[in-house]
Amino acid sequence: MASHFLTVLLSLSVVCSLVDIIAGQQAGNSQCQQTFLNNAMKCVQNGSINYNHLTYMTSNGTRGQPPTEGTEAFKARACLSRPTIDACGQMIAATMVNSTMCMNQLEQKQIMLQAASIFGEFDRVCAHPCRYTLMDEFRQCFSYSLNSGMNSQTFLTDASIGRGGIIGMTREQVYQFCPNRQSLMSCMKNKMNMCPDGVYVLQKMNIDIRALEKGLDLLCAHPNVYLAGLPCFTDPTPEVRVCFQNMDMKITQINMLRQQQQLTDQQNYMQMCNVRLEQMECEMGAWRRRQQAPCDNAILGLRNELECKLLPEHCLSMFPSQVQQHCSPMNFYIQERVHYAGATATTVTVSTLITMIIFAIYFME
Repeated sequence: MASHFLTVLLSLSVVCSLVDIIAGQQAGNSQCQQTFLNNAMKCVQNGSINYNHLTYMTSNGTRGQPPTEGTEAFKARACLSRPTIDACGQMIAATMVNSTMCMNQLEQKQIMLQAASIFGEFDRVCAHPCRYTLMDEFRQCFSYSLNSGMNSQTFLTDASIGRGGIIGMTREQVYQFCPNRQSLMSCMKNKMNMCPDGVYVLQKMNIDIRALEKGLDLLCAHPNVYLAGLPCFTDPTPEVRVCFQNMDMKITQINMLRQQQQLTDQQNYMQMCNVRLEQMECEMGAWRRRQQAPCDNAILGLRNELECKLLPEHCLSMFPSQVQQHCSPMNFYIQERVHYAGATATTVTVSTLITMIIFAIYFME
């Protein structure tokens, strides 16, 4: 009981300290802190939102001034302006933390707290409830294929970066997944479109649904090449593992910087794209140098094309020359895929099916 009481007191003291910082009530605010607060207020005011009213809303009425139009009406209006205000807030937080004015680590931490309290709370208040349930709804879309042994918990994140047995580990799994992939993707896109924060959620997770769909279509168009490549790609060499580890480490660092308000969304997307392109170069080079059970050109080419298909759309516009270099059709070895007998799509078109039925009836007669 005593330890619980102390924990509560400690939590209250942290909250009170944070309130003091944000309100600018601590004695002797540094130039760094005061400049950030002034700029933060400008971001809010430039969005045609009263800063004191916003503070009232984000503090649940404990600070600031109540809006004359009523809290709910103000919230509806303020949340429409939130993306613009948030982008401005991210920019000034990242600029201040990395400026010579804020060299002191304590000041940098205080700015992060200030940014989280002002803009993070603004985001939380405006968040649609579906933001916290969307991934579970995606997994519900995927549930029909659970009997195939594929893991719905990791499918999205793994498939989006081309790891693991994306469309299955066996021929049976592949031929079960591919005919159903369109209904799966349709379900996921519908869930995303129905959620006002759907795009936001996927962007934060660096998942591009449309790019993922292109990647799945590619693999399902060449199932035999994909299956032939599984022994190669599911047993990465030490050199390939180093590529994976470097990518994971860099993504972790970027996520930490983003959480600490040191990166804007634009900077985050740019750095993530750069990591993906570096990973592609590192990984493809390592696969090509594999000595034991080497992958042939058809398999490597399909893998290279998959990596290109999985690149988020914004990466193509941010790094056009690098994408063009890595994603040249010459790197895909498309012609060599014909060596894999029956390396065709796992779906049958309606017209082809009708033709097959007509021929079957004809020969039965």
